[in-house]
This record gives sequence, structure tokens and C-alpha cells, in this order.
Amino acid sequence: MLRCCAVAATALVTGCGSPYYTADPIDAQVVDAETGKPIEGAVVTANWQLVSTSLDTGGRKLRQLEVMETTTDKDGRFHFPGFTRINFTLDELREFLAGQFPKFWLPDAFEFIEAIPRTSAGKFKKSALRERFKDYRLADQQNSF
Repeated sequence: MLRCCAVAATALVTGCGSPYYTADPIDAQVVDAETGKPIEGAVVTANWQLVSTSLDTGGRKLRQLEVMETTTDKDGRFHFPGFTRINFTLDELREFLAGQFPKFWLPDAFEFIEAIPRTSAGKFKKSALRERFKDYRLADQQNSF
């Protein structure tokens, strides 16, 4: 009986230098190879890695984008949500934004967070952001991006 299964997904780096990488959701099923019956409780792991391809090496791992793990349901089905990862260094982000906005609109510092708090209507919950960053000082940026 199969107890573990792995799903691998790879994002390819292209010469154009994409500003972000995205992966579509994965919905699939794990079945026994001999009987074709679904397997409940199989642990499924997905590992997305950034790979640079070339004719001489075939591929070089640059960095890991995401790792997720889930367990199959009674029908052997599992789901991994899609995701998007930004591919900017801090300097590249500043340069990109400088071409999009007037200089006085640009922030003095950047702080990356997992998610922006939202109201029940889906709008940014500015009060939560103000509370979270009320003690933030520009000198503190040495530890952030």
C-alpha cells in the first residue's frame, strides 16, 4: 500500500527576467497502480524550485520557491493552491517603482508581510496596518527588505 507520494513542479527562469513567478493550483488523485482504487491518507508533497536551463547543463537549481504538503481524502484526491512569488531584490523593486510613480510617492522603506489585513468587504484594513507599524522607525530597516 502506498503511503507517500511526491509531486514536483518547476518554474523555469527565462532570459527576460520575469518580475514574478506563478504556479497554478494542482488538483489530482492518488490511486493504487495495480487495482486502480483511490488511496486515502497518502501524504503528498509538492516542491517548486526555480531552475535555470541551458543546453550544456540541462538545468541548475537556483532556489526553492515553495514546499507544500497535504493528505489525500477518502477518494484519493488532494489539492494544492496556486501561488505567486515576487522575484525582485530591494534595489530592483526601487528601480521598477521609480519608473512607475513620481519620486515623492515612493516609500522610504519596504516591509514585506505575508498578507495585507482586509475588512469583511475585502478592502485594506488600514487601522490594522497602522497598529502593526505604529512603533516602526526608518532606522529599523536594516533588518527588513
